[in-house]
Amino acid sequence: MNTTLQDIIEDIYLETKSIDSLFRNKRKIDIVRYAKRGLNELNLNFATHLMGMNVRVPMTCRVEKPSGYHSFVRAYVISCDGQTIELSRNENIPDEIFHYILNCDGSLIKDNCGNELYDNCIDCDSGVKFSGGVCDTCNGVGKCLSPESASLLQSLEQFKDSWIKVKSHLNYFEFSSDLEDVAVVIEYISDNTTNIDECTIVVDEEFKNALDYYIKFKLLENGLETIQQSQYYNRKFKALRDRIKFNKNAMSKHDLYSLFLKK
Repeated sequence: MNTTLQDIIEDIYLETKSIDSLFRNKRKIDIVRYAKRGLNELNLNFATHLMGMNVRVPMTCRVEKPSGYHSFVRAYVISCDGQTIELSRNENIPDEIFHYILNCDGSLIKDNCGNELYDNCIDCDSGVKFSGGVCDTCNGVGKCLSPESASLLQSLEQFKDSWIKVKSHLNYFEFSSDLEDVAVVIEYISDNTTNIDECTIVVDEEFKNALDYYIKFKLLENGLETIQQSQYYNRKFKALRDRIKFNKNAMSKHDLYSLFLKK
């Protein structure tokens, strides 16, 4: 029989009706909220989408995170000639993705040789000469400086000290003061799990206990008389969560250390 998120919620809600229960009088709305937050803690996000938002940085240099915000991808400005200048990125995303340089329409910028331009290829400003269709300056490796890449370098210099701070515990993005009144594009992952009916979310058996522990940990977290019990459930949750992560990955930490240290 399949276990739904609603089943887990109802089981804990029944405990709140018991006279001697630690969870007596806990609200069902909080149980539901922590249950869906627990899905996130276990990386069980299935209603996620890549989204983009355009903002003009106000005088406060703070912009509220959008509804459904889950995690940050990157932020960039679009220069007056239509090129994108990256301000910040999520370092957990493969680095290779961000080395392409894009026009504002999303197309790849190419050099005088017709090769896609990377941000780490702009290092040559000598004259461009062609022989046999191949650039003599870079030998076809894509390191000649075209007019558009020269413009890009100028924009990079303009925004070299600009930044955006993204902290998970804050409900806003914070920008450097030089970005005031500048249009910034923020890409982020949106999570719509909170809008989905709990009855439709089927939970695998190996995650059932972990979710139960997490919900109970959060319900007891702020009680002066229940802090020890709260930490007990937190330890149980983390131990089970880490065990699940280990089982889902073929390589252990020991394997990784062996690779790094060449043992």
